[in-house]
Amino acid sequence: MEACVRITLAQSTQDSQVLRSMLVTTGPAPLTPCPHHPDADSALAELRRTAVDNRRAPASAVEEVLSATWPAMAVPAAGYWNGLSAATYERLLDLGDPQVTARVAGNLGTPAYLIRRLYEAEQGRWRAYVLSNGSSIPIDLMVDQALAGRSGGGHFHWDVEGVMALADHPDPRVRMVPLNHVRRQPRVVSALIDDPDPAVALLAALCSGDPEKHREAARRYGPSGYEQLAHQLNCPADVLLTIAQDGRSPFEAVLAVAYNGNATPAVLAACLSNQPGPEMDEAVAEHPSASPEQLWQVVRAGNPSALRAAANNANLPPHAVDLVLASCLDP
Repeated sequence: MEACVRITLAQSTQDSQVLRSMLVTTGPAPLTPCPHHPDADSALAELRRTAVDNRRAPASAVEEVLSATWPAMAVPAAGYWNGLSAATYERLLDLGDPQVTARVAGNLGTPAYLIRRLYEAEQGRWRAYVLSNGSSIPIDLMVDQALAGRSGGGHFHWDVEGVMALADHPDPRVRMVPLNHVRRQPRVVSALIDDPDPAVALLAALCSGDPEKHREAARRYGPSGYEQLAHQLNCPADVLLTIAQDGRSPFEAVLAVAYNGNATPAVLAACLSNQPGPEMDEAVAEHPSASPEQLWQVVRAGNPSALRAAANNANLPPHAVDLVLASCLDP
């Protein structure tokens, strides 16, 4: 099979045995050169790099080809996270190659003790990469980042129970961390809904996905919680209407309401009334629930962005089409 076909297959296949065959280190090369890759050695190296970049590649095959070609495959191997040994990650770091080190620091498979070492190394040179590592970052580092007012990552952390235990931390900034985990546990959310800190309690209410909790949060926190509520995809229409009608609502909260998929024509009408202007016109013009009358209203206002958005709305009334076309043709 020609080299280019093999390399393309290495990118897309989910068959681990096919990938294993591409990483063999003995016997004839598993490809023949082609016009795009006329040199057999460089074609084989490209095939191996591509196969190692595929997370479906067997870890044993990656380890084997890495050792046999050391250090040629170090960069792609540094980003492979599906089961390399701790000794392999240490060996990669020993190279002192900045590109390799950065990939290891952000690798979900890197052991926690190495992540900690990199966090402290070279006056914090690798900290940005460590903090982007949502799976292996040590939990105490997540705590330190939360206490410093920064996001410490960990949204995909493998130690779910360890992250959930932070719900009992005395500092409210740390108690928010488990609520941001993708596998947050309902018992933790329920407990934190009654947290004495308003920011924690509001975030827990939003994480609950319970419309009644959203209604309660709107009553309890008022304008201070409106914007966060308005950004929730499952925020009930009656809560959106409350936000849109409240004269105390910040502009950003009302604009978020206008972009919320649950907004009804009545909600959109309240948005236009409460916070009129070009940005609101554009948001309503894009909304699939906007009524023909509302689209006609924003089209007549003449905002170019709203006109373009309305042109793509299936609810645009026929008598507004000419006006939209005229605006597009007007120099």
